[in-house]
Amino acid sequence: MRSIWRRSAALAAVSLCAFAVDANNPKITITRSGSTNTVGVELTLDGGENATIRAQSQAARALKLKSSTVARFTKAVEAAGPLHSLPANHCIKSVSFGTSLFVSRGDDRSPDLSCVDESDPHAAALKKHAEEILQAAQKAAGVQTMRHVY
Repeated sequence: MRSIWRRSAALAAVSLCAFAVDANNPKITITRSGSTNTVGVELTLDGGENATIRAQSQAARALKLKSSTVARFTKAVEAAGPLHSLPANHCIKSVSFGTSLFVSRGDDRSPDLSCVDESDPHAAALKKHAEEILQAAQKAAGVQTMRHVY
């Protein structure tokens, strides 16, 4: 009976260590919603060059990104501070063709960056680098987001 308790305690300690590592370096996710003519896409960065991209209704694809692109994006995320504190601007979007862009780090999520006010340099930089890395990932993985509308 004691060996079961020891194993359980050891597994709990390993789980807590793994949780602590993840809590210190949470994954960063970029989400672009879909619209009538585009497929939604989600890119998740693991903290290094490895990433996973998943287009709506498709299987996820693993890929590697240039370290310089990841570094610029990560720097923009860090400079933005708490993502939920970025200004939430609203803009007019087409009901059929408008999309939204969000960046998440752990449980912290930005407001829609597609409506960012250029007067906020952190939000503008985050939007720019999120779009840059999302485009690079789509190209590297061969993910097409345009829908054929008939």
